[in-house]
Amino acid sequence: MNKYYNVVVQVKNEDDKGKIKKSNEIYLVSAISCLDAETITTKMFVDEGSNLDFKITSVKETKILKVL
Repeated sequence: MNKYYNVVVQVKNEDDKGKIKKSNEIYLVSAISCLDAETITTKMFVDEGSNLDFKITSVKETKILKVL
């Protein structure tokens, strides 16, 4: 049975002035385990083909039972 995980990803973006800005993005991932949620999130970033510098900082199981 799939559970829902909060995956926090730190993304580094370059602004108009050339400075590197860090921001946190939170994703809700339906997965079997924490490792599976991390794999799904990493695959999403790689498949997008974006050249963003990203790092997964945390994966936590949520208490969400179902998304309607």
